[in-house]
Amino acid sequence: MDTTETGFIGASHDKPSRADAERIAMQNCLDLGAKKCELLNWYADGCVALAQGPTLFAVANGNSPAEAANAAVANCKEASCKVVYSNCSKAKAVR
Repeated sequence: MDTTETGFIGASHDKPSRADAERIAMQNCLDLGAKKCELLNWYADGCVALAQGPTLFAVANGNSPAEAANAAVANCKEASCKVVYSNCSKAKAVR
């Protein structure tokens, strides 16, 4: 997420490795026109949500989309915070 200027969000999910997921999320953020992207969170075998208000934002993980969203909104601490991104990742079978 570009937390300094644009507020653009880059995300990825269900990638083969954490390194791949981080690289793709950062590139997605930059491709939107962000000037300075930073990694805020990563998740595996669970859910994530990003809530954003006029001046504050918060990211939270949870076992379900609702749990992650409720935690993100609560942590945002602005009455007008709304979930602007959420997703879940399922566990992958290891052979």
